[in-house]
Amino acid sequence: MAKRKSHEMKTKKSLIPFLSRESDKLGKDEIAIRCHELDRIAEYFAGLFSFAQALPFCTLLRQRHAKLRGESLDHKSAEKLAAIILRIHEAKWGMLNDDELAERVRTGREYGNPGNYNSIFPGLNGRMQEFSALLGLEGLKLLEAVATSRNEVAALYKESLSRIPGLTFQCINPFGRCSYKDFTALVDEALFGVSRDGLASALRAEGIDTRNYYDPPVHLHETYKAFRTASDGRLPATERISKSCLSLPIGSHLHREDVVKIASAIERIHGHAEQIMERYVRERKGRKQMR
Repeated sequence: MAKRKSHEMKTKKSLIPFLSRESDKLGKDEIAIRCHELDRIAEYFAGLFSFAQALPFCTLLRQRHAKLRGESLDHKSAEKLAAIILRIHEAKWGMLNDDELAERVRTGREYGNPGNYNSIFPGLNGRMQEFSALLGLEGLKLLEAVATSRNEVAALYKESLSRIPGLTFQCINPFGRCSYKDFTALVDEALFGVSRDGLASALRAEGIDTRNYYDPPVHLHETYKAFRTASDGRLPATERISKSCLSLPIGSHLHREDVVKIASAIERIHGHAEQIMERYVRERKGRKQMR
């Protein structure tokens, strides 16, 4: 949820340059096109965010819309905008006063993922609205710089962590280049001294967020449990790797000192592996008993 909120805030901020464009010298046709764009963006935000989040930002869009036409946003127009956003929400989520249905629709929008990467039913991943495509096209200009930065971060991770036993990384073909959307390490509990989940828990205590993106593997998702007998025992490497892989923080804006701090934290955890693992097992038993 925190990650999604962060993405929403970044998306909002990225629109500010668009909203501040000068309109004094625009012709009638261009004003009409701009107004249409603003309406589509307002629809996008009305569906993406909650009503309370969408209203102030869509009001800002409508103010820009009015300014382009040489008008002002009066009280009645603001009330009308709120009603439109509410109708979009009702249509978008199929609410009908049914919270369970609304949650199911939201989950289905992200391939049936309820938040733990274990999809509970076959969903969709079609989130490429026109506005997303617009951002994607602009983002292509940054592709080379982002790829270079991520490869530098990955190289620093490998250099810093390679001396720690029990950690291995994906082998990249020397004739190719990885995008490093994620940077994932395999944790061998016998050599590292702490399990993958124990390491994730210890890093969380240090304020370092990680992800188990590939656990469970697709054939073990709830969505496909009817087919589980067909794959039973046939994918041992997949299941072993999914239980030992951990994705560390990575991004084109991750600073070198941050990578060094994360690597140092992992090295400290390895150095106190026995105590950390004992505490993790104790806490996990306590959580199970509370259930």
